Amino acid sequence: MNKIILLISVSGSYIGGAQKRYLSLFDFICEKRKDYYLVINKKLYLALIKNNVLKSYENVRVLTLYGESKLNTENNSSDSKQEILIKKNKKVSGIRLFFGQKKMFLKSIRIWITFIFEFRGILKELKSKIVYAVWMGGIFAWPLKGLFKFKLIYSYNDSAMAMIDKNIFELFNSSEYRVLKHADKIDFLSPAIVDMYKRKIGSIGDDRITVTPNSFINYKFYFSDEQKKNDVIFLSRLWQNKNPILFLQSVKLFNEKYHDITGINFYISGEGELEEDIKNYIDNYKLVNTYFVGKTLEPWKYLRQSKVFISIQSANNYPSQSLIEAMACENAIIASDVGETGKLVTENEGILVSLNPESIAEAIYKLFTTDGLIEKLGANARKKVIENQTVEKYAEYFYSITDY
Repeated sequence: MNKIILLISVSGSYIGGAQKRYLSLFDFICEKRKDYYLVINKKLYLALIKNNVLKSYENVRVLTLYGESKLNTENNSSDSKQEILIKKNKKVSGIRLFFGQKKMFLKSIRIWITFIFEFRGILKELKSKIVYAVWMGGIFAWPLKGLFKFKLIYSYNDSAMAMIDKNIFELFNSSEYRVLKHADKIDFLSPAIVDMYKRKIGSIGDDRITVTPNSFINYKFYFSDEQKKNDVIFLSRLWQNKNPILFLQSVKLFNEKYHDITGINFYISGEGELEEDIKNYIDNYKLVNTYFVGKTLEPWKYLRQSKVFISIQSANNYPSQSLIEAMACENAIIASDVGETGKLVTENEGILVSLNPESIAEAIYKLFTTDGLIEKLGANARKKVIENQTVEKYAEYFYSITDY
């Protein structure tokens, strides 16, 4: 029986951690089996071609959703999924939010209607009864599983469960509430997210729970340069819960408190709603050793030569794709001591810190003033992910939950 991996990106060509994970998985599966198909929308498909993400397009099927018929490789934008959301900040009035939400709801309904007809054709062609869906794929697919008679497995990765709005106007927009309630199985990224589900949504039958044993990356490009530089890297989506401003506050404090330590450069890479705030902070506080490099499609170019990687998410750093990439490049890690971070980072691979500038600045100082510490932690970090965070291990698990 053919199985489908359903990835949908309706707002742009951004390829985040979850997308990269399942695209790498699909590449791996295609080398072994021919009964798994990747179903994606045209906007995402063009992004994959442009960025050379996929190795094989043999078992790929493309949906052309509402508004995508005229897309081509030249006008395909690189917006983020964040544009699905209406920014609820002080600069937007309640009236604008209200009408903006309704306008977006109508657009999402049009997109979903085209999805119904396109997806139905692919289901019939492939005779698929198992659909593994990620993010918008699940949000679009869950109402159809009874009508089209397929089992829906939903990949759930949000440790904060931030997008579970019950508002009907978020039905096909950004809320994961209903797909979490109605999916046949939920593939939780970690046990802690299962507990969060029970607290925020309610009880869930054991038969609907499955928990991912590990994450993984394509290690082809991720290794250490022979001669590393004294670079410290922050690489993430530039959202509040990733704490990029806290990173800059820590750099500012480090420069002030440990001004005798020179020759260290700090880099912040990513895209998101805090981009302008980051640029302004660097300029206002004259952080001359700090560089904002924006979005990069080749993060390994920075990670191979850096010595320290900082991951200070508010809820959980496990299993961050960027963190695994940095560990593979033999970076010593500074990570916030939250959630299940310890599954990846212990005192053997880095330093766990509190979410305040003092703790982070002190950790940076310790790494650069303790002989051999960075090298020791970096070597341990690479060994840990290379041995445990592998696509081979995950694929066996993936087959076990989809081969039924």
